[in-house]
Amino acid sequence: MSDLPTVLAVAIPLAQGLAEKAAMVRTGTDTRRRQPEWTFYAVNIPYWLLITLGIAEHWSRPTHPGWPMVLIGASLAAAGVAVRVVCHYQLAGGFSPFVELAPEHQLIDTGLYRRVRHPMYLGTLLMLVGLPLLLASPVAGVCASVATAGLVLRISKEERLLRAELPGYAEYMQHTWRVLPGMW
Repeated sequence: MSDLPTVLAVAIPLAQGLAEKAAMVRTGTDTRRRQPEWTFYAVNIPYWLLITLGIAEHWSRPTHPGWPMVLIGASLAAAGVAVRVVCHYQLAGGFSPFVELAPEHQLIDTGLYRRVRHPMYLGTLLMLVGLPLLLASPVAGVCASVATAGLVLRISKEERLLRAELPGYAEYMQHTWRVLPGMW
């Protein structure tokens, strides 16, 4: 594991997990009882396959990404981690890894949520683009595509729930973008 792409492909998701766990402990969302549902797995299984199979492909082929691709991929993935961690703090007690409403859930429309309804998913997308680039792995790219499809389904399910159950969300939808400002 002496090559930089492999080290970064392990270190960035590890940093994500540790930083998000720390944020969840600090905001108290780590102790709340959860209701597992399928969209969590539709995104997370391909994400972990992306990392595992991407590294395996990188080792077995081996792929040799150039420095620009390593730099761009690592920067995108690290930016995705940063966005996700900031979102944890901005959501405070409202974060859940599953599509559900917490008892203390409230509409957040400040910070990263001012113009984008799902900036945490934007962070996920940045990681899903960055990690395959970092590894120069077509297999990781396929896994990222599957995870992205799962993310789109998750966003749809979440928006239906929030529109129906969270006061003010339907109005909030009128003046914000879903994930990508100016595009979607």
